[in-house]
Amino acid sequence: MRLEDITPNAKIAGIEGSGPVEVVTATFHGRDTISVLYRSPAGPPGEQILTREDEARLELVEST
Repeated sequence: MRLEDITPNAKIAGIEGSGPVEVVTATFHGRDTISVLYRSPAGPPGEQILTREDEARLELVEST
């Protein structure tokens, strides 16, 4: 999956180890880095910075 596919309300596996998370916000910082605020069903909201190197481990489960 590409970083450009990370959009609000998308459900994505691979961001957090506990399973798919729901993206709240996704903000690009340049072309190859994105910060993602997400909700996890297993715990509190979280935030991660992802780069092009992370694309291989990410999987789009559901998009809106």
